[in-house]
Amino acid sequence: MAAEQTNRPDLGQVQFLTVAEVAAIMREVDVRRHSFVRELYKDVGLNDEQADSFAFLHMSYTIGGRILMADGDATTYEKGWKVAVPPGVRS
Repeated sequence: MAAEQTNRPDLGQVQFLTVAEVAAIMREVDVRRHSFVRELYKDVGLNDEQADSFAFLHMSYTIGGRILMADGDATTYEKGWKVAVPPGVRS
């Protein structure tokens, strides 16, 4: 992996990944997350196609919901949280 280097005194000598390297890592993480969630759905009895669909929807909701709730002030975030997470599930 080719990495950028810096000699910033506050960081010491640090190597940074390129955008392409970070993107490849993120793709791999997404594939692993999807596979894990798909297996959970299969464990509760869904067939392969159903588990794959539910895993996709699950990850879309999980990631998309956080993105939607991240925009705005504390009141907007709290309203989004109340909609996204049912009362009995909140910690």
